[in-house]
Amino acid sequence: MIETRNRLTISKDRIGKNVKVRFPFDDVMVEIPHDRLVDIVSVSANYLNIYSWQVNGAYSIGHPNATVRRRLKEWIIEHPA
Repeated sequence: MIETRNRLTISKDRIGKNVKVRFPFDDVMVEIPHDRLVDIVSVSANYLNIYSWQVNGAYSIGHPNATVRRRLKEWIIEHPA
């Protein structure tokens, strides 16, 4: 299953469910397995320590930090025209 979002979004209820997420950032489109995305943000950003993730089980951000953006480059599926 592929879920298209308008920003980087991770959710605890999607972990282990073989879901891919698709979202734009920096004028490109990324498609990545959700669990891989959680792995990337867990080592590249502080997102898993954010209140929303810890209490509500979800987190989204429109402008990921530079480290996350670099690690997502291998998952780009569409470039600008």
